Amino acid sequence: MTWGLHVTLASRWLDPAETEALITPFMVLYAIHDALVKPMPAGPNTPSLAESWSVSKDGLTYEFVLRKLATFHNGDPVSADDVKFSFDRYKGAAAKLLKDKVREIQVVDARRVRFHLKEPWPDFMTFYGTSASGAAWIVPRKYVEKVGDDGFKKAPVGAGPYRVVSFTPGVELVMEAFDGYWRKTPSVKRLVFRSIPEEATRAAALKNGEVDIVYLLSGPIAEDVRRTPSLQLVPSQPPAVFWLEFLDQWDPKSPWHDRRVRLAASLAIDRQAVNQAETLGFSRPTGSIIPRAFEYALSFDPPPYDPRRAKQLLVEAGYPNGFDAGDFYPFPPYTSMGEAVAGYLQALGIRTRIQTMERATFLTAWREKKFRGLVMGITGAAGNAATRLEAYVTNGGIYAYGVVPEVEDLFPRQARDAPAPDPEDSSRAGDARPDLRAGVHLGRGAARRGVGRGPDQGARLLGALRRPPLEEAMKGYILRRLGYSFISLFLLSVTIFLFVRVTGDPAVLLVEPGASKDDLEMIRKQFGLDQPLPVQYGSFITSLLRGDFGQSFYYRTPVLELYLSRLPHSLLLAGAAMVFSLVVGIPTGIIAAVRVNRWWDSVGKIFALLGLSMPSFWVGLLMILFFSVYLGWLPSSGSGTLLHLVMPAIALGWVFAAAHMRLTRSSMLEVLGSEYVKLARLKGLPEALVISKHAFKNALIPVLTLAGINLVIMVNVAVVVETVFAWPGVGRLLYEGIAFRDFPVVQATVLLGGAMIVIVNLLVDILYAVIDPRIRY
Repeated sequence: MTWGLHVTLASRWLDPAETEALITPFMVLYAIHDALVKPMPAGPNTPSLAESWSVSKDGLTYEFVLRKLATFHNGDPVSADDVKFSFDRYKGAAAKLLKDKVREIQVVDARRVRFHLKEPWPDFMTFYGTSASGAAWIVPRKYVEKVGDDGFKKAPVGAGPYRVVSFTPGVELVMEAFDGYWRKTPSVKRLVFRSIPEEATRAAALKNGEVDIVYLLSGPIAEDVRRTPSLQLVPSQPPAVFWLEFLDQWDPKSPWHDRRVRLAASLAIDRQAVNQAETLGFSRPTGSIIPRAFEYALSFDPPPYDPRRAKQLLVEAGYPNGFDAGDFYPFPPYTSMGEAVAGYLQALGIRTRIQTMERATFLTAWREKKFRGLVMGITGAAGNAATRLEAYVTNGGIYAYGVVPEVEDLFPRQARDAPAPDPEDSSRAGDARPDLRAGVHLGRGAARRGVGRGPDQGARLLGALRRPPLEEAMKGYILRRLGYSFISLFLLSVTIFLFVRVTGDPAVLLVEPGASKDDLEMIRKQFGLDQPLPVQYGSFITSLLRGDFGQSFYYRTPVLELYLSRLPHSLLLAGAAMVFSLVVGIPTGIIAAVRVNRWWDSVGKIFALLGLSMPSFWVGLLMILFFSVYLGWLPSSGSGTLLHLVMPAIALGWVFAAAHMRLTRSSMLEVLGSEYVKLARLKGLPEALVISKHAFKNALIPVLTLAGINLVIMVNVAVVVETVFAWPGVGRLLYEGIAFRDFPVVQATVLLGGAMIVIVNLLVDILYAVIDPRIRY
């Protein structure tokens, strides 16, 4: 079975010790690893590797009894010592909180382990035994100590239902069923996770039979899947809720300060219509930002859709003609939902301006309290009712713009007074209907070269008497160019280093919205982002001089290793695209120049216009729709065979073919009008010989320059094509680095790409002298 995932597979997801406050990595953890207790259909703290657990009457001690038959993939039994080791090495989400609360872990015997707390903490099982952290997921101590943390990520061993066969970071994870799994051997013997970031490509791969399951399909594409008889559309159930937050409600001068205005906005939104448009009616509108299935959650139904009552409330509040509410910031990438909500507010008379932002920039601005107006938020962070509220309604909440004093007083009290969890109640599943994308909750808390480059011919004759030997001139030229190249690369390193650091905080992308300040600070400290910029740049340059490009924030693997693993795929794609562009572009340009102002020339001009005006992603999607979905001739995504290469190469080479055609035509026209070509024709040489030997060879110089540079561009920045076709190349790596604010990946990719351009330019300049004997340095 093959799953087409909407996310980029990261190496850190293979190690529970680095689990961050994100729900998505748990699909990998559930496959490879197992936990003492974990959320299952039976309940939020379902016993797994632990056959049972209990808590002392004073709430200070939690005891877990391990299963007898539980083993790791390498055959080692799961022991209490492994439990203690896994907790001690854990450094993921909520690590500081857990370790501050736990006084000691006692290994009673091989199958019994006790956690002793410093003080009663009712939320211990919420943070230890759910997806709020990865601390309860167990790894084999002996194996980890043998291979090390980096070795464990490359070849992980767990106690889950599947063992890892192979893993290509960001591309594919292949697993096979583990016969020794304590529950039972999975019926699906081979499980493949494949990253396909582009939604339309995922859907095409599903319809074409390349994958069996895909995730995250939005309204129109999901509707198309639902209409396909051979496919089934079902909702997933992460604890995610959307809501609308009035950031200016704390200002007495703002219209939002009046509760009647807030209620009017709530009544004006048709949640069921938004639900139908965005999730085809699978979601459940709610009146709270806390999912119903969360512990201690109260169920609130949303206000009904009542635009007449909403208008009346606005009149009563003194705004009969509505008002300008300023900017509206929908959580990226859910712009369409934000536009729908803004449309309902506009119908009421509340005017807003949709502001679209990249996710990291959005989260950073939200956290730093830079927004004014409205925010449409979402979070899927695990926990309970209190942990969901903390980030948004308490004085210390990272996204809280204001607080209600009564709530602020009650919040610390609930942490002390809440009852200890009951192991017998661990099977309580709550209301399992998904709150995913659950509507809107409205609450208070909430240059051509070589040709003509020298002076006139008389000056050339005089200069020839003083010119040094060719070899010495060339050597001097190469040394000068190398010097300039080092200066250029140094300036590029400074520019890209500073540029990526003004684009947003990478820590906010490595956790769910609503994660704690401790989790954010832990990530910043781990990657040295808490240091001053001069110190960070000094470390970057020092490592660079040693050939070390750093470690990826997202993948947690060496960047150079990542780059080199993607480079062969990019070279293959770029080479195929370049062959296509030259085979199509050069002959078309030559014929258009020879048949200038005739019908073939017109055809060439139209071809060039279409090639330069049709975006490569649009060409790619059209080919996927026609050749993959309708005809089923070619695979829609991935790599591995020549068939996988056909569509990406054409989509990437299309625009370059048009560029090569235009340049070949203009260069040929210039050369065909030159004196030496006229002389060749006067001598009576055959036209084919004049064109091929005298004209084309000299017209090739600017085409060669462009092709050389284009080849490097194809290798490094084929971002769109590689993303659309899920091609595992350098361009897609750069896209992932930018999307996740992975500074080391962006810096290394840009610098190595710049070095390629420098080298190619130098080689092209040297080739000028080989192709055209008139050119000397």
